[in-house]
Amino acid sequence: MDRKIDYLIVGQGIAGTILSYKLIKKGYLVKVIDDGHRTASSTKAAGIVNPITGRSYVKSWMIDKLIPEAIRTYRSLENELKGNYYHEHTIVRVLGSIYEENKWSSRLLDGAYSKYIIEDYDTSALDEHFKDVESCAIIKGGRVNLRSLLTEYRNWLIEQEALIESTFKSKHLRVLPRTMYYDDIEVGKIVFAEGVQS
Repeated sequence: MDRKIDYLIVGQGIAGTILSYKLIKKGYLVKVIDDGHRTASSTKAAGIVNPITGRSYVKSWMIDKLIPEAIRTYRSLENELKGNYYHEHTIVRVLGSIYEENKWSSRLLDGAYSKYIIEDYDTSALDEHFKDVESCAIIKGGRVNLRSLLTEYRNWLIEQEALIESTFKSKHLRVLPRTMYYDDIEVGKIVFAEGVQS
């Protein structure tokens, strides 16, 4: 086990997983401390990637940059872990009011949204569920199989000797003028990726 590391990441939900993976791939020595996802909301999350959200149908923050980066990252993880985690999907939404229909119509005319919209999407397969309702179709959406990704990445961390299977305990952290120690591991930086626990 390494006694001097660049990063200690507290939490192995989706944030801790992606951050630790990116840092390891850049050559940093990383350890992740996690208690087996006992409190991780990532294990309950749907893993939906939706480029256009809300009742006003606005583009998600930085989505034009984030979707390509997310796809590259998940494909890299799939290669590394021999898994299948990211699934591209078209998202069909019901337009539940005149307001939503008008908002959607305005998005159809906005060039910034064109790469995420299908104007004439065939919803006939959904007729038994949504008969006589207006709907819209959003492309370049997706779903991440978080449960499989987190479990298989955890196993990979164990193989890399990069996982500390424990709950982070602040009493084990010693902060000195020029360095830090967690137990007997010298740590360059600590990142808390514990979601609501942070």
